[in-house]
Amino acid sequence: MTEVDLAASTLSSTLALPSQLTNVGVISAKRLDPEFWGDDDDEPRLVRRLARLLMHTFGHLLNLDHVEDPANVMYDLAEIEDLDRMGELTEAQTTAVARALPREAHERTSGRARTGFALRMLGRNWRAILRAVARANPFRLVTELPTMVTAALSVVVVVFFSAEVWDVGSTVELYQLVLFSAIAILGATVVLYRAFAFGTVIGRGRGLAESTVVTAAATALSLVLTVLLLFLAFAALAMLASVTIFPEKLMETWPTVDPATRTLDHAKLSLFVAALGTLAGSLGGRADSEDLVRAVLFLDEET
Repeated sequence: MTEVDLAASTLSSTLALPSQLTNVGVISAKRLDPEFWGDDDDEPRLVRRLARLLMHTFGHLLNLDHVEDPANVMYDLAEIEDLDRMGELTEAQTTAVARALPREAHERTSGRARTGFALRMLGRNWRAILRAVARANPFRLVTELPTMVTAALSVVVVVFFSAEVWDVGSTVELYQLVLFSAIAILGATVVLYRAFAFGTVIGRGRGLAESTVVTAAATALSLVLTVLLLFLAFAALAMLASVTIFPEKLMETWPTVDPATRTLDHAKLSLFVAALGTLAGSLGGRADSEDLVRAVLFLDEET
């Protein structure tokens, strides 16, 4: 808990950042005080707001979803004043908390055989990992990479109009370009992942923590899918350009080996251009990593 304002990605402020993956919640009390808004000092009201925000954040850590009832603790608050009404839990929510709390409060750790431990934790938490990826939504994460998209598009445009690249489309085998594309996607993912500089979270006994395995897996999978979406978008753009605006005569004469007029040639060219753009974009988009990973790990409670 902090009295410092949390950074907000879209709206005016962020009250809390709960992370279901790491079981950590960050709460800002700065805007809960009525005096912050120019009202009279009201300490009991401040305490009630803080308690309800704590309960709301704790509910997220125990995987409770938002509800539409304004009196419920898990109401999807839009204003500070919403906290004044939030205070109830349904019987179903109480049962869900009782079921989830023992498991969430007893994290497993391992000091030895870390590979085997990691594989067991992946098998145990695969549903939670997939839920985290779905919540992060790779389609939304693409919007968190403006620098990467800009850098990649610059490369895509330049190499698309290079004669040597059209030689690739007419001569290189399709399986080679598929392999190169896979390497480019994985390479770009590693660059983005490493730019955030994840540390190895360990328990008091110096063991690898379950939350570390789950967090790393969910983050890596989300990044892979996000980079894959960008790659497919770049490939589609290059394919569209090759079949619509690129002159037929140039397709026949520009390549130095064979003409690149077939649909297969265009497909291979598009894969190659997209792979180059994805790799170059990941290097330029390292600055986007912090916002991107935050979008994977945390739920923003913004107002």
